[in-house]
Amino acid sequence: MIDQNDNTNKILNNLSNDNVYRVMIADIDPLMRDTLSTIISKIDGFSVTHSIGNFETVVEQFKRDSPDVVILELDVPWLRGLDIAKEILEIDPYTAIYTISTYDYFEISQFSMEIKIAGHILKPVSPSLIIETLKHHKQFYKHKASPQLAILSNIVQEKSFDRFYYNINNLAVSLQDESGHNTSNVNTKLNHIHLTLSNCNRSDSIISPFPILDPTLLSIDRIVELCLFYIMNSIFILKSTKRNERLKTVFAFLDKNITKDIGLSQLVENCFISQGHLSRIFKSCFNITVMEYIHIRKLIISKIYFLLTDYTISEVADIVGYNERSYFSKIFKKFEKITIQQYKQTKNQANTKEALVMSDSHKFINEIFGIELL
Repeated sequence: MIDQNDNTNKILNNLSNDNVYRVMIADIDPLMRDTLSTIISKIDGFSVTHSIGNFETVVEQFKRDSPDVVILELDVPWLRGLDIAKEILEIDPYTAIYTISTYDYFEISQFSMEIKIAGHILKPVSPSLIIETLKHHKQFYKHKASPQLAILSNIVQEKSFDRFYYNINNLAVSLQDESGHNTSNVNTKLNHIHLTLSNCNRSDSIISPFPILDPTLLSIDRIVELCLFYIMNSIFILKSTKRNERLKTVFAFLDKNITKDIGLSQLVENCFISQGHLSRIFKSCFNITVMEYIHIRKLIISKIYFLLTDYTISEVADIVGYNERSYFSKIFKKFEKITIQQYKQTKNQANTKEALVMSDSHKFINEIFGIELL
């Protein structure tokens, strides 16, 4: 068994002190504030500049001193904590806010999706968890330079594919807003996110499909979401197969058969793995079930067809392996929280036609999603 103190010391030793990040701690529990301050004070590159127990003063002190990192309690009352987080990000959208509470991320996600917090820390906390969180912050945030990269890095660290999927639209909109809706700038940011997160895994680098040779494609509403999905799906597959090589066969089978009517029985039979074992290791790597992942993969493909073609709902349902249109529509609404018709209304026909004139657009869609639209 690895000694927890040895592990913590190794993490501490890996942190460099090139920059100093100023940290604000806001928690009503003085013992928790002292504990966090003690842990953070031992990490090179971080300095606790504020320890606040009165939530009424948090925003004013932030306005005055503008710390780089805010660790914000949600528990009592936790909705007030989210309100404060929103106020801080309205003042400075590049501030890294890490919420901390006894609630897990799934429980708070419906309230925090639009707030774009950098990460969530579950109580009770351990020194290694705090250190690892700030290590990732230091590696990816670069003094407020890329909030999307910091959030995505934290999601990878947490192995929370569900958190990513339910925040994908907000992340895409944020990235586009920060890029001034300039397709070349968006392209550059996607490339940076992909390569940085790939290198984070310290394994064989992923060949990035970005920059897109015809960045006009990125002018289509919701295309950036699909690009972000490709990036994160690649990273999660890479990390999960490194932890358990049995998953390589599973993903190879899914890549080949994702548009067919497949389920757990087919995976178990063709990948020579028990259903119980597959379910356990997949849940531990993605925080969703295998069938939820299969549905998500199918929905991503269906969204490409809805955005880039005039296919009917029934035609797309058949393409992605759903035998009944009604069941397909039900699954779409369950995962996307909107109907297919509402999703299709985001399509801008003029921009779509312009973006698809160049063959490179078709080539890009085919290369990263395996879809031939021509």
